Amino acid sequence: MYSYKIFIGVISFIYFISLRIELKAQMVCDTIILHSNAENEYDATVHTLYPIDNFSQDENTLASAWTIGGTPVVLRYFLKLPLPSLPTGTIINSASLQFKYNPTTTISQGNSYYPGTPYNYLNDGGFYRVVQQWDPQTLTWNNQPQYTALNMVWVPNSTSQTQDLSVTITPLINDAYLYPNNSYGFVFKMITEDIYRCQVYASSNHANPALHPKLVICYTTPTANGINDITNAVNVGMTCLPQGQIRIENPRHCTLNDIRIYAMDGSLIEHIPIHQSKEQHTIQAWHSLQRGLYVVRLSTAEGTITKKMPVW
Repeated sequence: MYSYKIFIGVISFIYFISLRIELKAQMVCDTIILHSNAENEYDATVHTLYPIDNFSQDENTLASAWTIGGTPVVLRYFLKLPLPSLPTGTIINSASLQFKYNPTTTISQGNSYYPGTPYNYLNDGGFYRVVQQWDPQTLTWNNQPQYTALNMVWVPNSTSQTQDLSVTITPLINDAYLYPNNSYGFVFKMITEDIYRCQVYASSNHANPALHPKLVICYTTPTANGINDITNAVNVGMTCLPQGQIRIENPRHCTLNDIRIYAMDGSLIEHIPIHQSKEQHTIQAWHSLQRGLYVVRLSTAEGTITKKMPVW
């Protein structure tokens, strides 16, 4: 009896260790800290009061609508990110952009909305994907590039003049990889560009490198968890349609296990069991999928196929 219990215990321990190793291998995180120098220019601010001047050396990450000498002004912060190269089939689980409070800023209002503030105006902002090329060293208000509101990321109102900021920008990073020919960094601006609203943090030009902006991307790679297209994909084909339909071609009657639909943040939206080997299948997602991009995984007896499914 005791030998049997010891045997079961050893098997359970080995399984637990292997599970931990497998789960550890599934997630990879890259941290990118932006240290600006002569060769690497990552950010710049544009200013309505100085529409032809370049502010690529400003130590502030500044999104603001304020007044100078009684004149209303708007400032926007543009940021380029050196994204890592990822293999085909990679799923981005999360991406966060982190900024630090700038203790040496000369912007006296700081983050302007907080308990007891004299500026009782909501200062929520947004990050938008830039769709035109631009150069931080020549950027001005007059030549600033266009941006899109598609999958923009909302930045909540500040709660302290001296706060840090961490904002999840997973949808924007996904778009940057999906549309590399229309992705040239991001712009941070106030949602409402009316006085008096401001958020300010340290930029990549700050003298203290520990305060520089940081991007953290966590992703699952095909080699880590085997989610890439199976090697015998010629035997099983999967087409994802923008109406939430999934068509499967299975000419050799391979056993099909199930379909799982994931949001781009890695969360499971729907699990559809199949357990059949029919030659053709058309699967309809039961959940009402909102417009956007999803990941579909088809599990078969011979491997797993992963495809991206845009829903219009």
